[in-house]
Amino acid sequence: MITEIVNKVGKRNFWFTSTIFLTLTLFHLLTSQEIIAIHIFIRSIYFVPIVLIALWKGKKGGLISSLIASVLISPHFFFDLSSNEFILENSISIILFNLTGLAVGFYSDRQKRSYFVERTHISNPTTFGKNILIYLDDTPLSLKVVHWAVQFLNLHRDIQITILFVLLNRTEPTSSAKSPGEQDIEKALDHLKDAKNSLVENGIPEDKIEMKHVAAVATSPRPSSDKILEELEKKNYDAILVPKHYKTRAQEFILGDVAVRLMRDASVPVLAIKDYPN
Repeated sequence: MITEIVNKVGKRNFWFTSTIFLTLTLFHLLTSQEIIAIHIFIRSIYFVPIVLIALWKGKKGGLISSLIASVLISPHFFFDLSSNEFILENSISIILFNLTGLAVGFYSDRQKRSYFVERTHISNPTTFGKNILIYLDDTPLSLKVVHWAVQFLNLHRDIQITILFVLLNRTEPTSSAKSPGEQDIEKALDHLKDAKNSLVENGIPEDKIEMKHVAAVATSPRPSSDKILEELEKKNYDAILVPKHYKTRAQEFILGDVAVRLMRDASVPVLAIKDYPN
């Protein structure tokens, strides 16, 4: 059983979460029964390793970690000073442990499925479509997406390519700030021109390339992916190419990810070019 858990979670993550579990349990056991508030606080921290393991290893990991937490707090049902209210709170906590492990694990499994891209034979260029959208951001990785496309997709002269850059406005639009600044627009145009030049140098006619930049409010929940999905609805695109920046599971859960959102919600095939740490 222990070996199976270690294999599922990974040795480093296993020892990290085990340390949290053991530390919390020791504090629980060594704290006076009369200080109920501290016991309630410690009990709430058990959610941390449950969420971490669920993010790392999905529903199975979340369920295993929630069951471990349930077992570790079960002795507190037998406190001499335990009231009916305290016993009820412990029971509700155990239910919430398991629901949290399953819910976060389900999310993690869904994210993993989003990474799966069905490989298709594209030696015939027409199989990739004739109308392609390429999303650029302000990172070098997005330009690598263009370089990768012209090197490996065998793009042909009849293809129509739209390069989209989403400008993020840091404040809500007002009478004094309705659009991004001039420097941001110039930076976007530089990225668009670099991408266009790369395509032209590799044989794509200049009149087959369209450059677009749109503004989005950075404070909205998913500004870039919302604008990309709006663009997909405006024209009959056959596919979209996007950069996939490296993020941990926790970062994706908290901050979101453009490529993952598009894989889930886009109405056309999505080809994500992945970045790696370092």
